[in-house]
Amino acid sequence: MSDLPRVHTGEPLVTIGDDDIAYRTRMPHWTMTEALFYLSGHKSPGYESTRHMQDHFWNTYAQAVRAIEMGEICRKIERAGNRVFIDSPANWFAWANGLGPEFIEIDARVRRALQSGDTDKTDSAATIRDETSCQKWLEGLMANKSSSDRPKRDYQSDAKQKFNVGPKPFNRAWANALVKTGNTNWSRPGPKPRS
Repeated sequence: MSDLPRVHTGEPLVTIGDDDIAYRTRMPHWTMTEALFYLSGHKSPGYESTRHMQDHFWNTYAQAVRAIEMGEICRKIERAGNRVFIDSPANWFAWANGLGPEFIEIDARVRRALQSGDTDKTDSAATIRDETSCQKWLEGLMANKSSSDRPKRDYQSDAKQKFNVGPKPFNRAWANALVKTGNTNWSRPGPKPRS
């Protein structure tokens, strides 16, 4: 199953198995690359790849870019300094379903999993908002080339209380805040100086 029409110039598409579909449709969010590949029942390249999306799903990719620009789908986040667009599998499915089969053929197994409601009930918009708020908070703390006087785990505990973020979102927010502020003082391991 593939995007129609398509121009294939890249690596061949690899169909994913039923267990992988069950796992993927339960994820709290998909990146744009993951969405275009998973919806069609294929393995994602494992990284954000405009070239892969254009090679296999050029028409759908163009529609996704338009929808993102119009604010119909996705939220933009930064991961290690790179811009990434994410949304929940259910939102990606609703968007793609609205496009119709002339843009993307949604794999029947993916369609069944997403229509059955057997997916993660995590509100991805809230998760993204919490992670973004955590990152802004960390950026404020890291501003002015200051140094941390507490261990990272203490900040993680505070972030859990303030923003309800788990370890993975906190670590992404921490890494993005380090990149954005350029403050390497906060990335140094070891005991913190006492005041």
